[in-house]
Amino acid sequence: MFSPVQSSAGTMAGGGFHSLFIKSDGSLWGMGGNDHGQLGDGTESNRTSPVLIRSSGIVSVAAGFKHSLYIEDNGSLWGMGSNDYGQLGIGNTDDQNTPVHIATDVIAVAAGDSHTIFAKNDGSLWGMGAGGQGRLGDGTSAQKTSATQVGAYLDVVAVGAGSLHSLFVRSNGKLYGMGANDKGQLGIGNDTNQTSPVEIRSGGVLDVIAGFKHSLFLESNGSLYSMGSNDFGQLGFDHPNDKNTPIHVESNVTMAVAGYHHTLYLKNDGSL
Repeated sequence: MFSPVQSSAGTMAGGGFHSLFIKSDGSLWGMGGNDHGQLGDGTESNRTSPVLIRSSGIVSVAAGFKHSLYIEDNGSLWGMGSNDYGQLGIGNTDDQNTPVHIATDVIAVAAGDSHTIFAKNDGSLWGMGAGGQGRLGDGTSAQKTSATQVGAYLDVVAVGAGSLHSLFVRSNGKLYGMGANDKGQLGIGNDTNQTSPVEIRSGGVLDVIAGFKHSLFLESNGSLYSMGSNDFGQLGFDHPNDKNTPIHVESNVTMAVAGYHHTLYLKNDGSL
């Protein structure tokens, strides 16, 4: 689905029917739906209490609809769960109920409905899985079962994935997006899908967050902006209309998370 409750630090993540979290000792835990092995515990049994997935060394986690990914402190990216579109990037479409190694030197990862994007420490951007609506940003709608580099970027520092769209931030603060845009979730002033990355903001962006069909970004000055679907008020203003350009939500924000049809954020005074 995306990473509905993934924090900016990547220490928590919620998928379609499952949840993951990292403890201060670096251990990774999961609970909830596990019908495709997305909890990585070697079974397909749902879990009503947290189960240990990895005992140490985990620094970031992301959850898609029915797949999960995590990054170790050495930069290794691992994944488990549904792989029907190749979203685990292992060259096939077989589900995995235990973690499989995907890539090295990874600094950020985001999970969509059935696609995954990640950035490596050389600043390169990569994607795999379903390519419909252009969400992998390679100029096509083709499925990729192995990680494929997106463009020639060498300065990507943050990534986000909605249900059918993807977003990323470069080190110069520029924000880009690709994929589904039927609700204006790319914030470019129209509702046309984009198969290659398009610039959304020319600078000043620190982080990006994606919900089902809405997107948010946080500027370095603490300003939070939103765009896309607003049928439940998830953009933070009292009107049901969608917005295809960014609107200002709040100032002095330190972190935001996006759910299916809702958004939460934390301010620098500690209020939620």
